[in-house]
Amino acid sequence: MGLKPRRLAAWLALGTLALTASAASASRTIGFSPAGPYEGTTTFLYIAGGGWTITCAATLSGAVNASVAKVAGAAIANVTELTINPCRLGTLPGGIIVTALTGSWNLTYEGFEGVLPNDISRVRTALRNVKILLKFNDSFFGGCLYQGDLDGRLEVAGMVARTLFAEGVMVKVEALLNSTFCPREGFVAGTFDLSPVFTLRLGA
Repeated sequence: MGLKPRRLAAWLALGTLALTASAASASRTIGFSPAGPYEGTTTFLYIAGGGWTITCAATLSGAVNASVAKVAGAAIANVTELTINPCRLGTLPGGIIVTALTGSWNLTYEGFEGVLPNDISRVRTALRNVKILLKFNDSFFGGCLYQGDLDGRLEVAGMVARTLFAEGVMVKVEALLNSTFCPREGFVAGTFDLSPVFTLRLGA
């Protein structure tokens, strides 16, 4: 005896849903649109360690790839410049200079959170081997060089990424002239507003 029309329709709907979910899970790439140049800005990049609290405005820039493999370590974008200015130490304006030694870093894909195919809430990211130099305006102090990894996430709503959050511990790797008082390590965190925002799509 055949299936009744209502029951047959239900089975067909379930089958279609299963096929859609399977295809989404099997997708090997995430697309970003528009690809190309971008900027990320924040008015509150937080750096703390050894009793110090430094807050800065910062802008990062680079270029986003059109398609990214869903493989840990794949490059989502490069970061060719990170400008950190102005900064304040505690409640005192100025007095300290923070410089990012960028060269060219990659913002890499490390996984995602959410429900496929159209409800990704976060794309986990990483910036590896970030280097920053802390230096007082007084040239008598040479400054301290810190290095570390920043783990983060692209915050996504409606398959649109609007902000990038990054945080991590950076360790002092070199104390320059008269700068042995620098803390041994520091914690860095910031949320960057992206321009343009990026629409995500699952690829084959």
